[in-house]
Order: sequence, then C-alpha cells, then structure tokens
Amino acid sequence: MAMIVRKGTVPSTPHTEFYVIPNVLAREEIHGSYGFSGAWSRKLHVRFYPTEQVKAPTKGDFDLVPEFPPEADVLQPYHIFTGRIPFEGNALSARKPIVHGPRTSISVSKPDESMPKDTFFRNGERHEVYFVQDGEGVVRSEYGDLKFRKDVYVAIPKGTTYRIDLTSPKAWFLIIESIYPINFAPHYLNREGQATLMSPVVETEIETPELPPFRDERGEFPIDVKHSGGKFTGGKAPCIRSSLISRATTASHERSTRPRRCTRRFSRATSRRAASPSVRSSP
Repeated sequence: MAMIVRKGTVPSTPHTEFYVIPNVLAREEIHGSYGFSGAWSRKLHVRFYPTEQVKAPTKGDFDLVPEFPPEADVLQPYHIFTGRIPFEGNALSARKPIVHGPRTSISVSKPDESMPKDTFFRNGERHEVYFVQDGEGVVRSEYGDLKFRKDVYVAIPKGTTYRIDLTSPKAWFLIIESIYPINFAPHYLNREGQATLMSPVVETEIETPELPPFRDERGEFPIDVKHSGGKFTGGKAPCIRSSLISRATTASHERSTRPRRCTRRFSRATSRRAASPSVRSSP
C-alpha cells in the first residue's frame, strides 16, 4: 500500500535547496526501510542532522537482552500470565521480553509514568507495533504527535526517534518487534495497491501524526538506542526536536489503526522480571 502523507512545508522535488529560516539551509533526511530500495520517508530538519552528537555515546543503564532458563531449550507450550506483571516505570524501562526468536520478539510494558522529559528512544534493529491493551497517551517523534487509546495498534518503523507520554494514570502495551517492515499482508491488497473491503483495516481507518510547529532551539537531548539483540547505548543529540516536515509512505511512517474486528484477548504472561523467565520461540 502506497499512501502518501505530506505534512508541513516541503519542496516537491527531493534533494533540492530549501530554507525555512533565512540563510539557514534545511537538512534533508531519507528514512528508508530497505535503504533506498524500500518504502521511505523524506524529512527536513531546521538546522541539524539527527545523527549529530554533542557527547560521546555510553553504555545504557539497562538492557532488554532476553535471558533463557535451561528448560527453554525444550520446545513446549507455555502459559504466561502478563496480568501478574506490576505497573511500574515508563514505556521503555517497563518493557519485559516474554517471547524471543531470531526474527521476532514479543514484550509487555505496563508503565505508570511518562518517559523523562526531553529523553527519547530509537530501536535500531527492529520495527515495532504497540497494541494498546489499556491506557491513553501520545507518541511524540520527528513525524509529529500521534495520540493513542485503548484497542489501537501503533506502528513505528525501525530507526524512528520517539518518546511516549501518558495522559492516563497507567497503560498496558503488547509490543511486537520484527526485523522486517510491518505492512499489510499481500492478500489484503488489490492489484492497484488498495486495501480490499475484506481487509481488517482500510486506508480511511489509518491515523497519522499531527505535526506541531517546529522547535528551533539548542540543548542536549538524551537518546537510548536499542541494538545488538537488546543492548542499549545512550547518547546526546544537539537538537533532535528540530523537525520541520515529513513525507512518508504507509510502510515507513508512524501510524495508528483500529481494526473493525479487533481481538483484544491474548496470552497473559509474566516475564523474566516478574515471575517466570522469557521463552524462546521456534525459528
């Protein structure tokens, strides 16, 4: 599905000189799912590229590397009780991996607070989908602010810099991570690339972020980057909130959907930080 979303002010032709502030050349960023050959987003930043740093990266305070007990080497069914996991921390620190494989991971996060002010997260190795089991809030990224609520899916492509702010006392997320871009299944698309009327979700149900006025300011903004199977590296960027515009295809931009036939019941599970450890999925 190729649904083009255009927000803010952007030159029609890529890779052209553009100014939003007199005498300050805007910086173009191409965010692609498969480099330059897959779905992509074209973004312009006011002054800085998002890769610029003001301090050297350091090892993170924690990680999300799954730990497997000896019995995980035996392939067998598991009943995992996520309802027993306590509400604590923010959407990142509360994330607990429960099932992990070479291509896909499933985690549960039950935060009771927003992420610390002006701190961000970037998954550098996998694309993400949040299913909101309960709670409300806002995903803030360079694509804009995307509100979420109970029973919606929020798709976040790999490499997106974002933070999650809660507007409810607590939230409950089921998080699926994949090394492949998360898109519509081919059998739900017609020859023209539209969603068929038998698809669980159609284009008119897709919500996209609202792009607020850009912020042209200096400061240090910590970013935690997940990489190498769950390790974390922390660093500080000069001004990652200087995003000006975004233009993206459906496969490569942050979005929220609410299926007409949404199934909210899923295996309730504990995690290695709750009662039982993570389990390995079959390859």
